[in-house]
Amino acid sequence: MLTEKQIFCGSITSGEAYGNPINRYSSSSTEFYKPSKYVFYKPSTYITGYVFYDEDNKCFARVNTNPAYGVTHTIKLSNNGTPFNWDQTQYADAVRDLVYGENGYGSAGRSYALMKDTEGNYFVYLFTVSSYASVTANAERTIDLSVATDFNEADHYAFYSVQQILLYAAGTKLYAYDYARNECKLVKDFEAEITHLAMDYNSNNDNNHFIVATYDDAEKGVVYGYSIEDNQNAINVTPIEAEEWHTDLKVVKVEYRNCSY
Repeated sequence: MLTEKQIFCGSITSGEAYGNPINRYSSSSTEFYKPSKYVFYKPSTYITGYVFYDEDNKCFARVNTNPAYGVTHTIKLSNNGTPFNWDQTQYADAVRDLVYGENGYGSAGRSYALMKDTEGNYFVYLFTVSSYASVTANAERTIDLSVATDFNEADHYAFYSVQQILLYAAGTKLYAYDYARNECKLVKDFEAEITHLAMDYNSNNDNNHFIVATYDDAEKGVVYGYSIEDNQNAINVTPIEAEEWHTDLKVVKVEYRNCSY
């Protein structure tokens, strides 16, 4: 369970009992770091590991033991900087910080972190949280701001996990950026503020599905369904004709819940 300032680990099946906050680096420490709101894990039926981002120390950390048992603290991830550093202060000339994070269902359940350094450069980290003790840094990609139009103005992001494509919204415009081939495409100018953008795997178990919500005074709120093609050589995005919903509300978040639970 993640709050604004604390992380708790417990068991719903054992009476929903929670121990002390775990966002610290030893079981006896009273110094707690501020956790990012993003939690990284490998989506599956049974999740065996989590990675957090420490906003105070600018680094990634994992739980100290299997989350099915007594987690008391976290451990800083460390490596030799290949393909990227877990400790963002290792980039001494331009320290990096987390902008956005997401877990994908494609590509064997990789997680994605969008980073920004103090000089205004953006990077994508690709990694896999296989278990609490096994976290693999897979790749790093640089966002080419001369190609990724309006990226500095973006305020919504979504990682397409089947291919190395990052969807992002800047104002009224939706873009798709292939950070492997360094190609950017304007998907659509909705001429209305984009208020929400997210992949939508959980509604139909489809890695290619995502949703966009917009709002303006005339049309009010509109939610659109889109499909992106699994194609490593091109960016092809198609609106789903039957998936357009209108509401008087400004939609800022959409969540899916399976009705059988």
